This record gives sequence, C-alpha cells and structure tokens, in this order.
Amino acid sequence: MNKRRSFAAFVAFSLAVTSMAAPAAQAAKKPKLKKKLTVNVAQTKKIKIKKLTAKQIKKITWKVSKKHRKIFKIRKKGKLALKVTGLKTGKGKITAQIKAGNQKYKLTCNVTVKDGGDETTGSSPSPTDRSMASTTPDASGNPLATASETGAATGAPNLNTPATSTVPSATPASTAPEGTVSDQPLEDPLENSSEAPEEEPSTSPVETEAASLTEPTPFQEYEFAAADFEDGLDGFTGRYAQVSLTTDGHQGGALMCSGRTSTWNGAKLDVSECVSGGALYEISAWVKVEGEEGTEETIKIGGEYDGNYPTVVQADVPAGEWTLITGSIEVPTDFSSFDFYFEVPSSATANFYVDDVTITQKSEGKPSSAVSLSEQTSMKEAYAEYFPNMGTCFNSYQMSSQSNVDFVKKHYNSITLENEMKPQRILSSGRLSVEEAKEEGYVIPENYADENVPKIQFDTLDQVMEFCADAGIRMRGHTLLWHQQTPSWFFTTGYSGSTPVTPEVMDGRLEFYVKTVMSHIMEKEKALGLDPGSVVYCYDVVNEYLNHTSDPTSVSWVDVYGEQNMSPEYVKKAYEFAYEELKEYGAENDVTLFYNDYNTYFNVDKVVELVQFVNQGEEANILGGIGMQSHLDVKRPGVGKYESALETFLATGLEVQITELDVTINYVESGQDDEDQARYVKSLMETIIYLNEHRDQSVNPKGITGITLWGLYDSVSWRRSNTPLLFSTGTTKPKPSYYSFLEAVTDWEEDYEDY
Repeated sequence: MNKRRSFAAFVAFSLAVTSMAAPAAQAAKKPKLKKKLTVNVAQTKKIKIKKLTAKQIKKITWKVSKKHRKIFKIRKKGKLALKVTGLKTGKGKITAQIKAGNQKYKLTCNVTVKDGGDETTGSSPSPTDRSMASTTPDASGNPLATASETGAATGAPNLNTPATSTVPSATPASTAPEGTVSDQPLEDPLENSSEAPEEEPSTSPVETEAASLTEPTPFQEYEFAAADFEDGLDGFTGRYAQVSLTTDGHQGGALMCSGRTSTWNGAKLDVSECVSGGALYEISAWVKVEGEEGTEETIKIGGEYDGNYPTVVQADVPAGEWTLITGSIEVPTDFSSFDFYFEVPSSATANFYVDDVTITQKSEGKPSSAVSLSEQTSMKEAYAEYFPNMGTCFNSYQMSSQSNVDFVKKHYNSITLENEMKPQRILSSGRLSVEEAKEEGYVIPENYADENVPKIQFDTLDQVMEFCADAGIRMRGHTLLWHQQTPSWFFTTGYSGSTPVTPEVMDGRLEFYVKTVMSHIMEKEKALGLDPGSVVYCYDVVNEYLNHTSDPTSVSWVDVYGEQNMSPEYVKKAYEFAYEELKEYGAENDVTLFYNDYNTYFNVDKVVELVQFVNQGEEANILGGIGMQSHLDVKRPGVGKYESALETFLATGLEVQITELDVTINYVESGQDDEDQARYVKSLMETIIYLNEHRDQSVNPKGITGITLWGLYDSVSWRRSNTPLLFSTGTTKPKPSYYSFLEAVTDWEEDYEDY
C-alpha cells in the first residue's frame, strides 16, 4: 500500500481523545500501564491506564508500529482502556502517549500473542462498542481481522452479509425487523472490570514465527470504522454547516447537523489516510431529517475525492423518523483525499441527524500508481533562484483537506483565492449605520453620501490569512474591482432597486470599499504579529477592464460611469484609493498594485496604454504590476507571440506576474495529448526564465516576480474538460507537463535558442 494511506495516521486519529482540562486542585499522579500482556490468537483482553481519572487526562494517543499491527489489533474502550485482540503469533509493543495537566507521559506495554488452539476464554469485542475504530490491513491491503470480529452492532445492519447490490435501501425505524434493535446492550465481560484478567498460559503447541509468516493472508471483509457519537463527534466535521452532539439519537447520542444554507451543506468524515484504493466499502447509518409530519425528505451519503462526488446511497425517508440506509462504493485506486459525507438534497436548510454509522471493507485494495508527495520534486524550490513567488489557486474548502494542504506547502509559497475575495462573496445584504461602520473600523470617506453602509463579511478572508500566516505562505489579493461578481445593488440608489447612482455617489462607495478591505487586511496582519504586506503582498485592484464588455448582461461599472474607453477615471481612482491606503500603513514599497487581465498577449498595446493612463501625473507608479492571466492552449498563442508580449511588458519597467497559468489541449482543435502539453509547457517556461534573466535590470529591476498555476489538478479546474494543469486526477498524479515544467529550470539556457 502507498505509505500515505498507512493506517498509522488513522489509528492515532481515531483513538485520540478530545482535550479536557483537569481541575487545578486535583494534581495528576504518575500514570501506570500493565507492562506485559499475553493474549491468544482470536482472543481479546483489556489494558487500562491506572492512577489517573478520565477528567485528569487532556489527551491520550495509543500507537502500534506498522509491523506489529499484523500481530494484534487495538480498539479504544472508553477514555482509559484499550482492547487488544490477537491476530497471529508473535510479539509487539503498544505505546500510550498521555498529556495530563502540564505533564506528558509515555507508557509501553509489551504484547505476546500465542496460539490458543480452540480456547475461547477471552472476550470478543462488544457489539455496542461503536467508537471510531479500525482494523489494520496488511501491506497488500488485506484486513487481518476475522469475520467473527465484525459482527453486527446493536441497532445496525448485519455487515457479515455480503453486499449484493449498490441499490440504496431505506428502512424506517418503526418498521425495522423484529430483533434489529435491542433495548439492552449485549453484555461485555470486561465492561465492569477495572483490569483485564491475568494471562493464561497457552496449552496448545505454538506455531513457529517462520511458519506463520509464510502463510498467505486471504482477504476477509471487516468492520473498517464505526461511530456511535457517545463520547464525541468520532472524527466527523461540518461541510459548510455546524455539527454538534445531541442525546436524542437512535440509541443514546447522535450527531446533529444544523446551520445549513445550501443543499450540499452537511457533515463529513475524512478517511483519506486509511481507505484502501480500489477497495469496495459498505456504509450504513441511521438517519433522521426534520420536516413536516407525514412528508418525506431525501438524504444522501456520498463520497468526495479530487473534484468528484459519487453517490453512495440516496433515499427518501419519513420526516422526523429514524431510518436505516445502506450503500456501497468502490474507492478509486488513486486519489488525493477521500471523504464520506451526508447531505439533504431536498432541502437547503433542514436539520438532520446521524447515528450508529458503520463502514465495512468488502474487498481488498488494488495496486496504486500514485506518486507520493515525498517522491515529488518541489516546484517552488526548483524555481526559487528565478521567481520569489510560486503560487496556485486555492480556496477555503480545499484547505479543509490535509492532503491538499500538504501538497500546497510542498510546492507553493503563494496562493490566490479563486472567488472568495471577490466583491460578491464579501459584500453582504446586511446594513450598518455610518457611525456603526466607523466603529467597526470601516473607512468612510468625507464624500460618502449614503445613510447606511453594506456590511462586509471578513470571516473567510480572516481564516485564510491565519492559514497563510501559520503555513508561511503569502497571498495575492484577488480582486477589488471587477465588472463581474459584484452585486447589482452595490450600484443602485439606496443599495436597492435598479436605478444606478450618480458617479459622485459611486466615487464614495468605491473609496469606502477599496480602503475598508485593504485596511482590514493590514490590520489583520498586525493582529497576527506581522508587518502590513507580509501575507497579502499584492492586489489585483482592477480585473479585466479591457474585456468588460464581454458580458453585457452582467452589472457593470459602465452603468454608473458610462463607457470611458481607454481613459477610465473610475479605474484610475481605484488605484489612487488603494495606494493612499498603502501609504497610510507605510506599505507602499512592500505591496504591489496590479492590473490583471486575460488575452494580454493579443492586447499588448492596450494594456500598456491603460497602465500608463493610470500612472500619468502620479507621484509614483501607483499601478506597479501587470498580471498576465495566461489561460493558454497548446495551439494558442504560439510561444513566440507570448514572448513578444512579455518583452514589451518588461520594457515598461513594471513588475510582471503570470497570474492564472493553465494550458489546455484539444480546445482550439483536436488531436493533442499530454506529451503535446508537456512540450508546450517546457518551451513556455524556458522562454519566461530566459526573458527574466536577460532583461535590462536598469529599466526593470524587479522583473517577473511570480508564477501562479490556476488550480491544484485537472479534476478541480474550471477548464477540467481540456485537462489544463500539471496533475491529472489528484495531487499524487503528476502528468508529463509536471516533469517538463521542472526540466525547463535545468534546460532553459541550452534549449531556448531552439524555439
């Protein structure tokens, strides 16, 4: 199995206990753990932390090395205890890492597994013990648990019955077969024991280690994970919604999902680090959706991986009733991340509940062709000598995936938010009085003519900035002024209706918006202990002005100011306001204000004319950079055309960045493949490096300061149908263009003259 899918991360994850502060007056004693444990094959015993109470422990993590997980498996029992089940003869070690108060402890227990023959003196796992736990597969992806260890849990489907279909099933709780639900949990022989029974010597001959290792391990389906929400959320998190615990579950505790505003909002479980690629998994859960009595709501369990959202099961269930749903999914052989998620497609706002989730692996995994992150060469390091900023398009939802985060940290030191900083995303319909807005820190200019002020939603932007500060990553501010993705009411009288305001009123709104957003960002940087410009190091103040007539149905600044051709006064004012705010914070020399547009290589003269208009008569080049979006195709433009444009832009003396780079195939014409893309990418990057290295530094001292690839991989690209990026279906699937992108760094001087 691929190392990144090792169960080591999952064992630590699923057995970690939520932090809980110990009472100050109750000093924690040094904990103790049984030093030796002997258990028979197929026998289960319990070990327990002594000398500490559950409240005194802030965190406890149980760990077993990969090789020892073939000998025995572990499963949490409450906060202090662990169940140990023998799998085959051998010896291993369990480590408990404990944090109690301000103290940290590391305890170990040496485990010996013997052949117990037909003995059944040990206890089997309790069917009611439904904490998120897992059985470790061997190196080939085969689980090492026996079928008898995966018996049906109380109130859950019998998962020893092989799945015959992936057709969704829905069974209302009120009509469940007799015996499916029990009021009394099955007795666990160790439940009330403070300590596991003493080891009993094996009376059967012990197999030799060598003989044991030579025996094949056939695949047997097993309970991969389970959640009963009795002690916590069991690894579930919100999917743009709130998740919490409730006691009104199918049996005891349950997960409640609330605060939904879209049908896809819900709850999710990240299993990226532990599912086996190519394996079949069955998931069952008891669910309940709030709704009018006598009606039905649709609930769905889905899988999410690398921009794909396959349905596991979707069923109509009686509103307000607990219902059992079951479905299956084959996990793709290769993926960057994988989540199971719950949502209610029939309602954007209905609260729903989940309880007694069981996931069973039904087949073994398949060999992976993925290239792990550790095997990949860092793009930012490869290009560090030439460009200080190597970036990608990223968003807050993608940041919720650790594999995405690790990928970005590996390859990039700059990100651009795809949509979340655009006016439509942060301007809300809420209103503040002018005085309230000033108290909130908004910048309200003297010529602001409105009686109220739109409330700006900074929560997501703040979270992203915190992420960047923690990760040592910087951000491009994209974008302040755009003819698209700006709410229509922002241009109308009283922020309502359809009548455009006068240019004078809009001037005040424009200044308020530009300065308030930039001021908030720089204040946030200061709150993070950083200098202004440390996180957001440049802004696309104006985006795509030269193409502002491309969508005449969208709300445009032209509705207020009229068509101003190549002398747009409101564009110039936007840069003046932005530069004034930089000076207010002493950041004018640290932050660059960019003009960003697409097809710049076809509009070279107009780009130069526009930036010169903005800078004309100013104390400095307030518009300090040209952003070449660079949504390219292997057939358009030719590298020579791109080279000519880049030379011209460098000759202006302004900083240049390639801001949204992707290269499609089969868009202009058909017949290309990944190798064609790779050749184009290499030629392009060699040209960019060559021009930057050979520019006249007396004219342009900064040169090309950044490259931003527009997306992580093809599956999540806005141009996915034409596979424009360097990775295909995930962050472990590099394409030939990734390798040619790297080769350009070493070959540019030798190859440039050949193109």
